[in-house]
Amino acid sequence: MQEEKVRFLSPSDAAEAVRRLLKRSLTKRVVADLRGSPFSEIVIALRPRSLASADVIRFGLKDWDAWTRTWRHYGAEGQAGIEISASPVNVQRVPREVPLMLTVRSWSAVRALLTEFGHENLVIEVDRAKEISRRLEGAAVEVDEARLSTACKLTDVNVESLVRTLKWLFDHPDLGRWTARQLQIPGVNGKWPEKNERLIRSFIDRDLAAELKPRLAVVHFTYVDPDYRATGGRHHDAWTEHDAHTPAYSPKNVVIVENRDCRLHFLPMHDTIVVEGEGKAAGTLVKVDWIREADRIFYWGDLDSDGFAILNRLRAELESRGTELESVLMDSMAWASYLHLGVNHDKEGIPLKPCSTPLPHLNGGEADCYAILASQGEKRIRRIEQERIPLGDARTELRRKLAD
Repeated sequence: MQEEKVRFLSPSDAAEAVRRLLKRSLTKRVVADLRGSPFSEIVIALRPRSLASADVIRFGLKDWDAWTRTWRHYGAEGQAGIEISASPVNVQRVPREVPLMLTVRSWSAVRALLTEFGHENLVIEVDRAKEISRRLEGAAVEVDEARLSTACKLTDVNVESLVRTLKWLFDHPDLGRWTARQLQIPGVNGKWPEKNERLIRSFIDRDLAAELKPRLAVVHFTYVDPDYRATGGRHHDAWTEHDAHTPAYSPKNVVIVENRDCRLHFLPMHDTIVVEGEGKAAGTLVKVDWIREADRIFYWGDLDSDGFAILNRLRAELESRGTELESVLMDSMAWASYLHLGVNHDKEGIPLKPCSTPLPHLNGGEADCYAILASQGEKRIRRIEQERIPLGDARTELRRKLAD
C-alpha cells in the first residue's frame, strides 16, 4: 500500500487556499461586515500539526529545506493583519521552529495577500459585493446571504435597475393606478419590472401582480370568410380578456398564425377565422371559447426552433382541454419545399444556434423537421420564416387537410 505524501503549502498555495475559502463564504462575510460584525479570521494549516522526523524524510529533505526557505523569504511579518505561527519540529534530532498556520485577520490583509499572488479578480468581486450590499441596504432591503448572492449574479445594468426599482417601490406603497408597463421608475426600462417580477419579489415582501392594474390579454384576428366579407363588415377584430365579445360569425375552422402579416392578408376561406398567436400566447388563446369550440384548429408558424416550441406549447394547452391541434406546412416535406427561402442568421447577422429542448407534443413529421433544423453541428438552414411562404400555398394545404 502506497503511503500518502505529507502536504506542505507554499505561500502561493496558502494564498490559493485563502481564495477558495473566501470564494465559498463571500456573501456570508460581506453580510456580516454590513451588519458591523468583526472580520472572521481565515486560518490555513500550512502543514500537519504533528510532524515527525519520518514524515519530513518521506517528504524529502531537499524539498523540506526548500519549503522552509520559501517561508523565511516570504516576510509576512511586515504585513499588517497577516500572521504566520510556528511550532518546533525535530528533524534528525535537530529542533527547528517552522511555519504551522497562516492567519488572515482583516479585509485589508485579504486584499494584500490576494493581490500579491495574482488573485485580483476576487478582490474586485469582494469590492463589488460590498458595494451591492450597501446599495441594497440603501434601498430599504434587508440584506441576507441569499439576496446578496442573487444580486451579485446580475449584470451591472440589472443591479442598477433592481436598486432603482426597489427604492421607487419603497416610496410608492400603492400601485393601484398603474399597470406593470406604466410604472414611472426613473432610469429603468418600462418592460424591466414586468419581466423581472419574480426577482423583485425575492427582495421585498410584496405581490406586485396583485397590487397593479391587470394588463389584459388581447387576441387579434381576421375574418376571411368571403360571404361575410361581401356584406361589407369589418375585416379585423380583437378579443380582450374579461370583456364581452362575440365574433361576427362562429368559425368551423380556426387558423392560428405566428406572424401578423400572414394574419392580416390571409386569403379568403369559408367558415374560417385567422388568429394571431405569436410568442407565448398559448395560455391566452385557450381562454377564447369560440377558438376552443371550432371543429378544426390549425397552427402555422415559422420553421425554426421557436416556431416548433410555440406549436408544442399550444398543443399541450389545447390537449389538456380535450381539443386537438393540427399544424400546417410544419413538417420535413415543407422544409424541403421551401429550403431556398431559409436563413441561418438572425436579423443582427448572428448565426442561429442549435436547440436541444425536448418538444414531446410534436408529431412524426413535425418532430423530424425540428430535428433537422435544431440539431447540433453545422447546418445550412435553421429558419424558414412563415411570411416568406406564399399565402396561396398555405390555403391550398389547409383545403387539402379539410378535404381529408
